[in-house]
Amino acid sequence: MLKINAARELNEEVGVSEEYALNNLHFIGLINDDKTEVGQVHVGVVYECKVNKQLVEVKEDDTLVIKWMTGEEAKAEENYETWSEFLKPIF
Repeated sequence: MLKINAARELNEEVGVSEEYALNNLHFIGLINDDKTEVGQVHVGVVYECKVNKQLVEVKEDDTLVIKWMTGEEAKAEENYETWSEFLKPIF
């Protein structure tokens, strides 16, 4: 069920077809953060989906900014939300 919802979100937000996402989403792990109020009542589910960047389009341009970066460039960014910071070591 989580994978199905992740595929739907990819389609709604960046135009990746649900079928492609379902076939290419790979479970990475879970994120738990008991240091924040949100983290105390939520768990993060991490998936990876490799896509052709020419097939990605921003569908929610009022809330999303897409920027293609190398892993090292992504690690250097400083404006991540708390849960995204946990992912930096695996970029």
